[in-house]
Amino acid sequence: MVHFEAGGKAYTMRMTTNAQVRYQRAAGETLLRGLNEIQNDPSDTERLRRLIWASMSHVDGLTEDQAGDIMDEL
Repeated sequence: MVHFEAGGKAYTMRMTTNAQVRYQRAAGETLLRGLNEIQNDPSDTERLRRLIWASMSHVDGLTEDQAGDIMDEL
């Protein structure tokens, strides 16, 4: 679990089992494959944003675009 602040708000990222399943359904790949691909190509912003979104998907209604906005605040 990772706690951080962005844009004056507190957030938590956690890659729970449900978050991993949400990532897999959205991405069409397993979490481990996604992490491996990020290591191979750190410039894959879409994949990175989807990983961040999945780790924060416990926030009701959070979209991938909103996760990207939070990333921009960092």
